[in-house]
Amino acid sequence: SEYKFRVSAENLYGQSVPLECKKLIIAKNPYDAPQGPANVEVGKQTENSVTLKWDKPKNDGGSKVTAYQVEIRKPDSDIWEIANDYPIKGNEFTLDNLSTGKPYEFCVKAKNAAGCGEYTKLDRPVTLKPDS
Repeated sequence: SEYKFRVSAENLYGQSVPLECKKLIIAKNPYDAPQGPANVEVGKQTENSVTLKWDKPKNDGGSKVTAYQVEIRKPDSDIWEIANDYPIKGNEFTLDNLSTGKPYEFCVKAKNAAGCGEYTKLDRPVTLKPDS
């Protein structure tokens, strides 16, 4: 948003003529939200868990990434749910209590001082297999 400011003084004798800023003032967060994390991939898998790994975003929006958020879309659902109960500080996260033989979808986003950026979706659903 752009703003134009005028300032005047007031005392016992009245109000002064307003002085106006010559330039428009643009109110903007000094940082942008980060890009999505790079190289989201599947790490270790068991019959009921999967570990996701990723690299930091190529562009952090001018502010250090402070946390990551993982979302999951469960089989037969159209709803994406937040998978982590706490901010993820590192570059991997393990999801437990998943069902064998069902496809899950995952995505990850980064957060900085400007807020959360765009998601990076894992390129394919993950179907867990029984341990041998």
